[in-house]
Amino acid sequence: MRLRQPGVLRWRLRLVWVILAGVLVLAAFVRVVSTAVGGARIAGWDAAILATLTVAIAFGSALPVQIGRARAVAPLATAASVALALASSRPHQAPVSYSPSIVIVCAAIGYAAGIGLRRIWQSDTSRSVAVAVPVVTVSAMSLLYRWLPLWGGHTSAEMYSDWDSQRWKAVCVMTVAALLPILGELLMIGLLVSPIRTIGAFLAETLRDLGPIYGAALSTGVAMAIGLQSLSLWAVPLVVMPLVLARSALRRAYSVQRERRQTIAALSTMTDVAGYTRPGHSARVADLARRVGECMRLTEQELTLLEDAALLHDIGQVSLSAPIPGGATVEAAPLDQLSIALEGGSIVRRSGVLDDLAVIIEAQTIQYRQVRELGEDVPVAARIIKVCNAFDDLTSGNEIMEDSAFERLSLGLGYEYDPAVVTALKDLSGRHEEVRRILR
Repeated sequence: MRLRQPGVLRWRLRLVWVILAGVLVLAAFVRVVSTAVGGARIAGWDAAILATLTVAIAFGSALPVQIGRARAVAPLATAASVALALASSRPHQAPVSYSPSIVIVCAAIGYAAGIGLRRIWQSDTSRSVAVAVPVVTVSAMSLLYRWLPLWGGHTSAEMYSDWDSQRWKAVCVMTVAALLPILGELLMIGLLVSPIRTIGAFLAETLRDLGPIYGAALSTGVAMAIGLQSLSLWAVPLVVMPLVLARSALRRAYSVQRERRQTIAALSTMTDVAGYTRPGHSARVADLARRVGECMRLTEQELTLLEDAALLHDIGQVSLSAPIPGGATVEAAPLDQLSIALEGGSIVRRSGVLDDLAVIIEAQTIQYRQVRELGEDVPVAARIIKVCNAFDDLTSGNEIMEDSAFERLSLGLGYEYDPAVVTALKDLSGRHEEVRRILR
């Protein structure tokens, strides 16, 4: 099926961010070079802080974690970059006086080195946007905190020593200076990896998935920046250690989730191998169902549940004494369809951890008229699977059969199939005129 791929906007967004980061780094580099030529030197302690945090950024960005759709979230690097931008005092209350330009250049070096290490260690093919997005974030933080004269002609960094007896003020200012750019980075990553359905759903999903880890990185970075005054460079490993442990926990959680999905995918091939369904049927239905769900603005959690249920929607066929001809349940008698769905739900429930999938699988044969006329609560995921299963049964993945399949689905609109689901399916295939004609 010819589905539209909404990638142009994201490509342009990446390009804008890469150009912006390039301009910032170039301007900062020119500034640093001109300052060095003019005879300015970086103090020894400042140089040590810069070197330590740049190395921390490099190693942190080389060790990302996957959270939801975001495959390269680097909380360790984010925490180190926050500390780099906000560091204000070193031991003996001596001020940290390096400029925002130096922060930007060091951050760019750290993130670029991290991407290089990631490619060496993991054969990763990360894009330039993986450097551009955090560099823009660090630039915004350092400019807000170290360059903008918000306090009677003084920057927040210069006011740090005046707030020595009221350190809470410094903490609040640091948090705000880091929060705004990090929130921008969080939303930017969401735009690059998440389907945009509604603004509310996008914000809720992005904040739910990425908000906690970015919040932890922000607080760790602020604690690290303040800890430099009393703990010196030891603040970096000591403060960042809880985040290292959190990263390990996240990797284990992702590993468990991945193994669960792999198990479901393996089980979904059982009917193909046994000859009950056409090869690839469950995978095609799952892929199509997810795309329809995205079009209908389901959340990422709902989409994952939908995809998993679609993979297992035909598993009940293994209870049949003889396969349905062609494996097409759409051609089976209603009672046989119901029996297959209930048996599939029973099989899935025996796992003890997939009851949410069983509910969807059991409801996939319910006619839409029972929702419209009787108000029966049928999960939208089950209605999507019903339409996508019928479509694949009628086409067997062959584009030549699409027109006749849509004609068959149209005959059952409002009675057998949910019109909203059929409309979303037709919209994906570009049949806008046909949709308007049928629903007129």
